[in-house]
Order: sequence, then structure tokens, then C-alpha cells
Amino acid sequence: MSQVETIEQTIRTLPKEQVLELQEWLRDYLEDLEEVRPEFLARLDRAQQQLDDGKGRVVIP
Repeated sequence: MSQVETIEQTIRTLPKEQVLELQEWLRDYLEDLEEVRPEFLARLDRAQQQLDDGKGRVVIP
């Protein structure tokens, strides 16, 4: 059995509350991974350049 299969099997035994905690942790973990990827940083640079050139817009929720 692969590690992923073992993890999946273990997750199925967890109470819903713990699965939701795991979901939040995975979401944060993946966001952190995305933040350091070169592609993400390049997108930020392009967005900043567009703002500097007056081609973008700032949206404040």
C-alpha cells in the first residue's frame, strides 16, 4: 500500500471535526507552497508592473 493510500485510509477513520482541521491545514500548506513558487512570484511582478503602468486596478474588498 502506498503512503497516500495509507493516509487516505487513516483519514476515513477520523471524526468530521478532525477532517475539517486537516482540510484547513492542507489549504494553508498548499497556499504556502504556492507563495514561494517562481511562477507565482512572476505573476506578482507582472501585476505590479500593470499597476505601475496604470493598466491595472486595485480592488479592496
